[in-house]
Amino acid sequence: MKKHCLVYVLSLIGLSAGQSLSSETLSPPNFDEPMEFYSGCSANAIESCYVTGIGVITSDTPEKFRAHMESEGQYVYLSSPGGDLGAGIQLGKLIRENGNYTSIGDQFIRSQIDNNRLYNDNGEMIEEEEWRKLHPEYNSYREIYVCNSACAYAFLGGNVREIPDGAKLGFHQFSSTQIAIDAEVSQALSAQILEYVLQMGADARIFIAASGTPAEEMYYMSKEEAVEIGILPPPPFAELDLEPYGKGIVAFSMRQIPLEAYDATQQITFYCRDSQVPYLLLTAEGLENSTRSNLRFMPGVWTDSPGSITTDGVSFDLAPKSVTERSVSGAFLYETQLDVETADAIARAENVNVTVYRSRAERWDVRVNLSLNQKQRDNLNAVFRFCVS
Repeated sequence: MKKHCLVYVLSLIGLSAGQSLSSETLSPPNFDEPMEFYSGCSANAIESCYVTGIGVITSDTPEKFRAHMESEGQYVYLSSPGGDLGAGIQLGKLIRENGNYTSIGDQFIRSQIDNNRLYNDNGEMIEEEEWRKLHPEYNSYREIYVCNSACAYAFLGGNVREIPDGAKLGFHQFSSTQIAIDAEVSQALSAQILEYVLQMGADARIFIAASGTPAEEMYYMSKEEAVEIGILPPPPFAELDLEPYGKGIVAFSMRQIPLEAYDATQQITFYCRDSQVPYLLLTAEGLENSTRSNLRFMPGVWTDSPGSITTDGVSFDLAPKSVTERSVSGAFLYETQLDVETADAIARAENVNVTVYRSRAERWDVRVNLSLNQKQRDNLNAVFRFCVS
């Protein structure tokens, strides 16, 4: 069996595993009908633009996606119970060819609800309560945050892949609803599906898990397992580590995935000085045209605060003029003093987000998201006790 026949054969034997729709007036597509794609933006910035595909993957699905390959935005959101495995693999290859990222869910519904832009079938804007009565299937719109079977293989096509909280990525054995698959065909197809998985940069254990799950069941990957076997990238920043400095110690976390547009932070460092005052330092690279006059440090420009720190959902605004910027060997360093309350909150938190505001023309904000375990929290407490000279 020649490799170029894979998609044709998968579709021919019925292995299961368009129209451009307006995001302004669209009623949500049916999850159980053939997949449709639509493009939209959840805000004015190009990085908020996306393509969403919802429904069953059929032999027509890859061609429908072609109509959206020139759409603005990098993300392709998929929500599907599965469908034609050959078409799913072809869709994944087109997504990779187009350089898209993949995620799971209905971005249209999420953005419309979040931005209160909901419409009836006549294109008239309505309140969320009325819209939910018209579409009870979306009363909990995250319920369709699933990408199963053929959709899971299409999902692998993303250059970068994400699984939102509550979403499910499901694999199982391929099957045919049309003809019996003999051992020779099964072996050949398995080899070529495995080759696709490896080409997409994922681990062979995906296929092993799928092969060990009966067709009538579904194997859902945890996020931790998805990272381990290469479906998801590692967290952007490594675990906080300790390093001696002067008479004390510092805690630092370095970036472990490539820099991206509007995401230029390379390292975050925590320490305290002789006076027992805690500090935080962000190191950013690849920034353009950075000048103090353009930074949002001064009250009345964009905000009274130059940034914020959020710990487990509780936000602390940085005081006006509290962030200093300097350039060292092409990198930009942003240092801010922490008050005792904020430092204590960071040292107790499981999730920490740090943002220093910058103008969009300067590649947006400098920010870090950290997930902290008990060991890292202990490290932070030690750092804030043993100050550098």
